Amino acid sequence: MRLLKTFFVFEVKRRCRIREFLIFLAVTFLLLNMAQEGRKSHLHTLDNIKPFQNIEAMKVAQYVLYSQYGAFGLNIMYIPPVTSCLFIESTFEGLMTNLNTVERLNIYKGVKGRVFFGSNNGYMSFLDIILLLTVFFGLIYGYDAMRRKSFLQALSTMEKKWKIYSAAILSQILLLTLAFFASVGIALLWLLTEQINLFQPYLLIVGLWILLMVSISFGAGCIIGLLKSKTAGLVSLAVVFFCAIVLIPWLADKDNQAQADKLESPFDFELENVKIGMGMEKRLIDTFGVYKTGSVASPELIKAVQNSVNNEHKDLRERENRMKNDMSAIIKRCAIRDVFFPILSYKAMCRSISGQDGEKFIGFYSYCQEIKKQFIDFYVEKRLDSQNKPGQVENFIKGNENLYYAAARTDFAQYVPGMTVTFGYILIAILVGYSLFLMRLHPLPRKGIIDDMNIALISGSDVLFNTQIIRTAEIFYNILSGKIKRFTGKLTLDEENIVTPVKKDFAYMCSPAEIPGEATVNDLLTFFKGIMKMTREQFRELKEGLGELAGEKGKQRFDQLEPDEQAKLLLRIVRVIPRKIYMLHIFESSLSFEFSKELSEEMKELKKSGALIIYLGNANCTLFSVDRYFSTVKEKNRYRYLDVVMGSARGNEKI
Repeated sequence: MRLLKTFFVFEVKRRCRIREFLIFLAVTFLLLNMAQEGRKSHLHTLDNIKPFQNIEAMKVAQYVLYSQYGAFGLNIMYIPPVTSCLFIESTFEGLMTNLNTVERLNIYKGVKGRVFFGSNNGYMSFLDIILLLTVFFGLIYGYDAMRRKSFLQALSTMEKKWKIYSAAILSQILLLTLAFFASVGIALLWLLTEQINLFQPYLLIVGLWILLMVSISFGAGCIIGLLKSKTAGLVSLAVVFFCAIVLIPWLADKDNQAQADKLESPFDFELENVKIGMGMEKRLIDTFGVYKTGSVASPELIKAVQNSVNNEHKDLRERENRMKNDMSAIIKRCAIRDVFFPILSYKAMCRSISGQDGEKFIGFYSYCQEIKKQFIDFYVEKRLDSQNKPGQVENFIKGNENLYYAAARTDFAQYVPGMTVTFGYILIAILVGYSLFLMRLHPLPRKGIIDDMNIALISGSDVLFNTQIIRTAEIFYNILSGKIKRFTGKLTLDEENIVTPVKKDFAYMCSPAEIPGEATVNDLLTFFKGIMKMTREQFRELKEGLGELAGEKGKQRFDQLEPDEQAKLLLRIVRVIPRKIYMLHIFESSLSFEFSKELSEEMKELKKSGALIIYLGNANCTLFSVDRYFSTVKEKNRYRYLDVVMGSARGNEKI
């Protein structure tokens, strides 16, 4: 927790910049706009309820005969819950059903049967935008978290590698998730001012899914960020984003449609229902003639009508049940498939939370069937009543029977499978990322490149290696870390071979170019204090030794410091904790003569304590004085170190 807190505070401070603030404002504004659109859609549906019911009542008042009522039927309106403000499914917008005496259940917008499983409506709602943004920013920030290899190498000499890795990713996942929570909270608070309260238990489900989507996207971004090639990494980011947002949902739609093609065509379905209904009407007319309103129905006619209701209408209901059951089976199959794809599981959650999923549609279907049965019984009773008079048609609807109020699915158990699978993917991504992280910290040298290296080092001295041509930093970092695979040369310290699988007591400080430049001096000091577990006394002495760097320039960005100041800051930090070996990669740029002299004097203290100091620099590096300086010489396709101080190549020092 200490390390996680250190990383989290550091990330918060270095991310609190104008660019990130503008991004946060843009995201919040976008979510506010989508919340406004969702609110308008929901209120539009609610505003249509009264006009809908009034018109339905007026239509009944216009009927002269019950036969007209039976032919035109009645409409039932689907009312999604208030959570539809968060997600708008085009299938359910303006959804209605028409019921009549032919037992035709006509669901407006043609979504019964195959058509229900058509294409989705893209990403045009509140929760859709959150999905887009979590995947995008998760990938980008995850990629960025693992790109500073040398910085991570330096930190890994100060704390255990798995702790550095876990703290680095968890801190940024937490920060990114909290940023999304803040944007969502602002949007929902705005809705609250409009008398729409979405701060309900189901919001916890949405929050958990946001965390999961940020985590899995960040994990994927980390894996991509650990690729060696920047070009390959950027291409991979684009491919992963495209697959997650476009390809997988598109393939799911195609699969839905393929499954739906197994259902009976809605046109054939309606035609068969009409044939059954008209056959029943024709048989009754052939037997009893055309029944006139107000006539006394004979017992035989009443019995025949009841038989028709019990037989033909029963067949119609069974056909509807088969259609409903077939649709339900496909919906369940698709739900099982969605569990294994986080993007699809998230969208399934959106539909469930907003009361616009397949289960709610099946519930609507069943409700309409029940109303149909009641309407048929009502119609038969009124149609055969001899007391009926033209122009006195009674309305079947007595209250809100023609309204179906859907509810948000808040049963947490239904979301557990998708969340569990997604969490499993996150763990896999973290483990794969950690494996790549170790490989990135300790890259294997090419075979034959460093064969026959033979260098003898002495404690209490300092040596400079020119790193312009070959990866000297990686070679020495691996050796000092005990990672000696493929290394066949010889490196000794005080005549003792140090090419062993045992980690040495060393500290490494990376090049200033690898340090997050947007962080201030004070931010970096506080960060390294937590990483290195400095005592208050050590931290106080560090700040005193830095002088104005920790004072007047403490609020200055690291990348705005002069090369001398950057080197001084990193050097003072790394030497706080005593080590036997110091590897300093902080001399990429030319240092001033004055600082080189100051550095040489300061390093005498470390050398007196018996420490070995390995400087890593390029051709531009200038130091006032070092005990030994190794340059690199290319011979055909191989390189060798040349001990410049000694004046000649030391033995067969080829690498």
